[in-house]
Amino acid sequence: MAYLTILHVSDLHRDLSHEVTNGALLNSLLRDRDKYHTETPAIPDPNVIIVSGDIIHGVQPDAADPEGELRRQYDQAEEFLSGLAESFVGGRREKVILIPGNHDVSFFHSLQSMKHVEVKLDTMEDRAAAVSMGRRLGRAGSAVRWSWSGFCFYEITDQAKYDARLQAFCDFYQRFYNGTRTYSLKAEEQFDVFDFPEYGVAIAGLSSCHENDPLNKKGAIHQDCAAAATRKLCEPAYRERLLLATWHHNTKGGPTQTDYMDADILQVMIDDGFSIAFHGHQHKSQFIEDRREFGGARKITVISAGTLCAGPEALPSGQMRSYNVLELDTAAYTATLHVRKMQNENFGCPVWGAGQFPNTGESYVKFGIEKPIARSFASEDARTIGAAEIALRESKFAEAVALVKPIAGANPLARKLLWECYVSLEDHQAMIDGFYPPSTTAEAIHICEALAELGYIGQLADVLSLPIIRDSVDSSVVAVREKHAARMKK
Repeated sequence: MAYLTILHVSDLHRDLSHEVTNGALLNSLLRDRDKYHTETPAIPDPNVIIVSGDIIHGVQPDAADPEGELRRQYDQAEEFLSGLAESFVGGRREKVILIPGNHDVSFFHSLQSMKHVEVKLDTMEDRAAAVSMGRRLGRAGSAVRWSWSGFCFYEITDQAKYDARLQAFCDFYQRFYNGTRTYSLKAEEQFDVFDFPEYGVAIAGLSSCHENDPLNKKGAIHQDCAAAATRKLCEPAYRERLLLATWHHNTKGGPTQTDYMDADILQVMIDDGFSIAFHGHQHKSQFIEDRREFGGARKITVISAGTLCAGPEALPSGQMRSYNVLELDTAAYTATLHVRKMQNENFGCPVWGAGQFPNTGESYVKFGIEKPIARSFASEDARTIGAAEIALRESKFAEAVALVKPIAGANPLARKLLWECYVSLEDHQAMIDGFYPPSTTAEAIHICEALAELGYIGQLADVLSLPIIRDSVDSSVVAVREKHAARMKK
């Protein structure tokens, strides 16, 4: 494992009255990277980028060309994010994690799915109907909305149109990843997993826009979405990963606010084994170590990034634009969070520098990370091995390798099947990479032959000196040992 540094930005929505251009924004971030390389403590180059929602500003329901304006804003965002990827992660877009925020929910398309319901109080029947509609407000899954500006109800009557309020984001998502990733309009499927095995980290990107629209501003993650993401991360490919998650909405708000998520989601995330969560939405940087595991001491560290592009009217009192850089040591399970803050008042040409955490006055905070939870994968492994055995019998060796390779290190039967596949494929390099030094007589014989075939003479000499070969009296091993020893003397 190695050090992982995450550039965490959020709330890219451009204030159209204080709009910053892509060129000016990207240049300001590059200048700041030059600065934080030389600060104390120095911050290393980011390896991964998390963009925790609100990619665009959005459109109003009376927009002249809502489809065209959505496309313009997403094109602008894609140009910036592709430039960010080129400048910070070598152009590898798979190292950029994108999720939607409430600004990505189209107000225009939300209203297209609803019918207007007037509030009438003239008769007892009218009043009873209004009371009935009011009682449906706020219920989980309710189709009823209330508009204070219109002093009326709205009711969702076309679920397909309502789901399509995120269609522009889905189109942008697929374009950004050049078709290698897609985003579903179904709330229970609105997650993606980004795996970084070189760092021992997997990141789940979750939508907190379930049932969110401009008339229902609260955040929520569909319960089946969170469950599906966790099941995905239990697959063999993600074993032993440090699990991180990102969504958009914060989990705390003032007494008059409604546009945040139920904090119980943190209990779910802890129970599912996530160690760090990233979000945005509240337009300020924040660091919270939240212990919410019932009957236990396990915690989740919650990190909020400020807004990268919002104008002054959208900033909380005393806040400026900001973003975060997080350093992770995935071997020691420690981290350092740095906050970067806009230093000037020219919103079209930002200048960044070290910010401050209010509780310490420092620009960074160090903290420990919860280790991955211990899991039992016995049932999943049994299913995987069963599928691999079927593939092996049908001579689908490559398919069997893909199934058992991720679990071969911890499962002896999977290791045995993997070896059989490599032998059947005559994949000499894979035998050497996966089974050197050999632990059985069969492995020793085949690895000797593989090393000789590939011309790895020095490594072959080392294998011949191993006790499993040097001291063996097995006739087949003796034959191989003598053959290669004689060949090496010539």
